[in-house]
Amino acid sequence: MDTLSILEDINARKHIVSRVEEPVASDLSLRQTVIFRTKIAQLWMEEDFRRGVLPEKIETFSEVHDYMDANEYLMDEFHPVERLRSVLQWNLPFFDFYDQYHIMVASLDKWLSIGRKGMAVDYLEQAD
Repeated sequence: MDTLSILEDINARKHIVSRVEEPVASDLSLRQTVIFRTKIAQLWMEEDFRRGVLPEKIETFSEVHDYMDANEYLMDEFHPVERLRSVLQWNLPFFDFYDQYHIMVASLDKWLSIGRKGMAVDYLEQAD
């Protein structure tokens, strides 16, 4: 039997997301959104490592694509069942957020390359 990814486990996704403080929508900046989504992506990836969905040997974000669509850790905007604290629900232009995608990927890539030490948000470049 295949192990279920966190990306397919809605209840577990909700539980993990509930551990991350959501930015206040009325005072939301692009930087806050990037930090928020990067934290969630790291937690979801950590859960898939724990479940054995992702092998321990992964050292780059691009390697995650060998096992699943790695982008889903960062972007759940079009999930057919539920969007969890969606960028689309905030008063923030989606494409402005999407333009920051490379910053989030770079921070996760660095976090993976150093053996998943610390927090991926510690490696974020400045969001525009």
